[in-house]
Amino acid sequence: MKSRIVTAKPLVLSYNLSAEKHSALEALCSAENVKYRIVFPSQANEQIGFLCGFNGFKEQNSPCENPPAEECLVFSGMDRRRLDSFIRAMKTASVSVSLKAVCTPTNQAWTLYTLIGELSKEHKALNGGAAN
Repeated sequence: MKSRIVTAKPLVLSYNLSAEKHSALEALCSAENVKYRIVFPSQANEQIGFLCGFNGFKEQNSPCENPPAEECLVFSGMDRRRLDSFIRAMKTASVSVSLKAVCTPTNQAWTLYTLIGELSKEHKALNGGAAN
């Protein structure tokens, strides 16, 4: 029996970006043939898998009383080469977002709120507590 690997289409989720970064990232995604989706603070309690459009995840419709203030990008459906290329293109376009993650089998069940909290802790630990 042959197994079939289902891969997600390339997608970038953006959360809490400035209008300038949003416009630049939207143009970059269009040029790179990557779907671009904005996640709003009201969606911070949704699971990453739902936000990425994966089967098996349902909308929670649970309001987030204190949504994260940090900027964040979540990448889905990109292999290592494509992700590296996309990050280089972001640098060339001067689009800087300090909190970035790849959707994984582990974090797809997390809420965006939880993911941003974990990324923020890691970022602070790696940067000696300094904020960007």
